[in-house]
Amino acid sequence: MIAVSDVIKLLDQIPIWKALRELPKRVTELEARVKVLEESATQRQIAAAPNALACPLCGTIMKVTRESPHHEFAFAGIKVHTVECPNCGHKTDRDFRPGKGYK
Repeated sequence: MIAVSDVIKLLDQIPIWKALRELPKRVTELEARVKVLEESATQRQIAAAPNALACPLCGTIMKVTRESPHHEFAFAGIKVHTVECPNCGHKTDRDFRPGKGYK
């Protein structure tokens, strides 16, 4: 009869087995690093556009959900962006000037 310890010793000699044994620990470490990177990226986005697309309620970068010509200044190329916060759901409109950004 083969003992479990003998099977483990045999498996430890296979390189892929060693990698598989370490995988759960590695996944946990990578998840923690991804979380830090995501938080850092959000903070950089907010710093890059502090008053333009940052949600006034929670600070998350809002997503453009609709674009339409400005009701008075469409002739000058100004558009209206409807933006929505993916975090808290806040919606608002922002005037957008192509090439110059938000007003």
